[in-house]
Amino acid sequence: STHAVITVDNHSSGVLLVYRGEPFDEQEQQIVEIFAAQVSLLIGQLSAREQIQGLADTDDLTGIANKRYFRRQLPQEIDRARVYSLPLALLMFDVDDFKEINDQYGHTVGDRVLASLAAVIRKEFRQMDILTRYAGDEFVAIMPMASGSMAQSVSERIRSAVESQKFSVRPGTFVQVGISMGVACYPDQGETTEELLTAAARKMQTNKHARKTVISLANLPVTNLDALR
Repeated sequence: STHAVITVDNHSSGVLLVYRGEPFDEQEQQIVEIFAAQVSLLIGQLSAREQIQGLADTDDLTGIANKRYFRRQLPQEIDRARVYSLPLALLMFDVDDFKEINDQYGHTVGDRVLASLAAVIRKEFRQMDILTRYAGDEFVAIMPMASGSMAQSVSERIRSAVESQKFSVRPGTFVQVGISMGVACYPDQGETTEELLTAAARKMQTNKHARKTVISLANLPVTNLDALR
């Protein structure tokens, strides 16, 4: 028998073993080593490709998946839900009045708040869920094998976690943010990527309007509230 070490990025990653009934001469040993070097090169190329793909699918600011990955993954999850008759939920949310944070404290602070927000939110999802930063302060999560009630329960936990969190905007100064969310389920609210996104976005905007109405009424003088009863 003879062998050659497989090395990737200057680290030993394995051993190529070749067995036969008679000894290997020096030339044959060199052939085995050349082959092992080619295997090492191929594994290194595959590893580099995976790393590049991972970077391309990751949002630089938050470290979660980006829109590109979401657009590729959701159709696959829809196909799986259809073939195996599995539930599938889409959860969309954004930060209420996030523009005010950017306007008052600057975009750098706004980005820091978003990064911290994503860290808080991702803890509420299962490992199989796919949380993505879709655009700006808008996030979307794909929840395989999740019913509407399960997604709604997660959304409530997220809202509670976010609203109880204080985000630093400058030393000694913190802000609290609210988020509005919408849930859409396959196939009841849509059977395609666009249908599910549209349904979730509409529900999110409806909830946002309702939240702002409640906040506005809560800020009215008591006499005005009495008059509305």
